[in-house]
Parts: sequence; C-alpha cells; structure tokens
Amino acid sequence: MMEKLRFRIGAGGIGQEVIDLTDTGPVPQKSSEELRELRSKEEFFPDAQERFENTLEEHGYELVRELENGYQYPTLDEWVALKIERGEGWARAYPTFIRGKETGEMYFAKVRIKPKERQIGRGFAGEADVLDNMKGLPAPRLIEYIPEDEHGKRLDMLVLEAIKFSEGSVLMPQEWTPATARNAVRTIKEMEKTSPDALPEHFFEEPSETFTSLLERTQYAQDPSMQTVLEDVAHQYEKYKRQVFIHGDMWPKNVIVGLDNDNPSIKLVDWELAGLGYKGQDAGRLWWGICANNQIHSEASYEFLRAYLEEPATEEQTARRAELQFGVAYEVLWRLEDSKIAILSNKKASESEIARARTELESIHKQAYSMLEMIKNTTPTDTRF
Repeated sequence: MMEKLRFRIGAGGIGQEVIDLTDTGPVPQKSSEELRELRSKEEFFPDAQERFENTLEEHGYELVRELENGYQYPTLDEWVALKIERGEGWARAYPTFIRGKETGEMYFAKVRIKPKERQIGRGFAGEADVLDNMKGLPAPRLIEYIPEDEHGKRLDMLVLEAIKFSEGSVLMPQEWTPATARNAVRTIKEMEKTSPDALPEHFFEEPSETFTSLLERTQYAQDPSMQTVLEDVAHQYEKYKRQVFIHGDMWPKNVIVGLDNDNPSIKLVDWELAGLGYKGQDAGRLWWGICANNQIHSEASYEFLRAYLEEPATEEQTARRAELQFGVAYEVLWRLEDSKIAILSNKKASESEIARARTELESIHKQAYSMLEMIKNTTPTDTRF
C-alpha cells in the first residue's frame, strides 16, 4: 500500500493538469470590482457563489471546507479567483466536496460556472444520463443531478459518490506504474465489450466528428509525410473498424487510481463525452497521456502497449495493432484542433504565435511517429522492461 496519501483531483482542459490539494497557494487578493471585470471577461457567472449556496440549501447539502489532510478547500469565489490568476479561464466547472446535512455523508460535486454554450459534450445532464443508464461502469456512483432553474437561482450540479483520498487519487503520467497501466487496459477492454444493444436508443448518435472530417479540417497543420501516415493508418483500420461505447475523454487526469500498488483499482470520472465512438479511441488517448512529458519509453508506457496487444490469437493481435494505431492517429487530429495549433490558420497571427504553434506541432508529430513505431515493433511478450 502507499505510505503517503495523494490529495489530488484532475483539472479540466486538454493535457495533464492535476490539482494538488496539499496547497494550491494563496487566494489572490483583488477588489470586488476587479473580480467582476475579470469574471465578465472570462464568462464566469457573476453571481455563481450565491446561486451555488442556494442550490446547496434547497437540496439539503453544505460545503465541506476541511479535507482529510486539514487543507481548507476554496469556496467557489476563491476557486474562480485562483483560476483567473493562473490564466486558466477555460475552467467550466467548480469541483468540490459537499455533505448531506441529515446524513452527514460526504459527496463530490461538479458545479457548472459558465453558460451552457461553453460546456463540452452533453454536459452534466448527459453525464448523469450515462451513469444512470449504464450500470456497472467503472465510475463513482451517481447520487443526483440538479439542473439549473429557469429563474437563475440555482446552478447545474452533478452530485457523485466521493472517493476517499485514503482509497485512491489521480496520478501524474510519470507516477503511473506497470500495474496501473495493465489494469487501465483491462478496464478499457471490458468497456469495449459493451454491446450496442445494451445502449439506450438516444446513445446511438453518430460521433460528431469522424476521422475523415478531422483530417480534412486540419490539413493546414500537417506536413505531407504525416498526412500519408494518417491516411495509411485509417486504411489499415477499415478491416477492423467497429463502433463501441467509449468514455471519450480518457486522460490520466480522469482516472482515479487505487492505492494498492500490486493491483490498483481503476475508476473513471468525467463522462460528458461518453457514447458511441471507435474501438481504439479511448486506448489511444490514454496511452498518449501516459507518454506525455517524455514518458514514452517508461515502464508504464510499454506495459500499457503490451497489455493492449495481448490476445490469444495472431489475428486478434493484428486487429489490436490496427485499433491502437487508429486511436493514436485520431488523437493526433484532435490535438491539431487545439487553439495553440489553430493559430496556423489565422492570417492575423503574429510571428511569435506561429513559431510557438510550429514548435508544438513538431512535438505532436514527433510523439506520434514514436508511438506508431512502437506499436509496429512491440509484442505482448517484449521483455525490454
């Protein structure tokens, strides 16, 4: 077991953002006028704190300020101030801990602090729908979904089972172990077995983006050799192409890892993008996240690859290679949609902005080439680690 608890939760946004709840630093001291101006600029609800308090009161909850380690968790206003101070105005939700007044039981809550137009995927209502309909998911239990009221007195709030920090937490990619990677792959493979017949009818929406549409829209950011590689991967995948139920946002920051080093439990959070997707899509995104920040040749990275390729028959292993290659290629295209890369299509972008985008693009291509090469050359019995 871990000797020291990890007090962490995942942060929003693309990447590996993790919030360490040991100390988030001092809350910025700004005047109420300054805060109002900054909130308006970043499109946060100006009265979010009051509406959040109304929501708690109406539904019999109270905010939990002190965590297991004595850390004073920030209020909604303090959270927004911290996000603005750190240039993280993209934050769409306030993640927090609440307690039932009557039961005393602690829960985890996600509170929408921006207009619905800024939500991702199907939003909290969609996530509640998934957790309510898809029984047996590796996810915290849904307690209730509270929609925003039409009079603007409540906020959208999703209330979930709270995973105690003594039971599990999120990890940075460099902290992933082979056992964590292996169990994460096992979780993905179990989810891929979900029969479409088990999905509610309204889940059968075609993915909003296809590989082809993404490829066409991001051509401005691709060099000819990468475009050829991506097209070849898509062609190889055609024989094995299958739509399955996916999480859709499977970054390491959305994986709660148990504290048992030898056999850590895996639970997934943030199901707003869940629904029909492509087999290999979840695996490609999670493996990409594990490989980030120069972790591509780590023990966890190789164990993830070996575990995903591991199948009893050669033909099944071949299919797994094609699926994971496709997942990596799909992730490349999604990353080219990021605003940092999209600068390349902006004729008004400055030279420095373009230079930064090209550096980021080079990094993406480099990681993609390396991962695709690893898929080609690694076997389930590879013993380099």
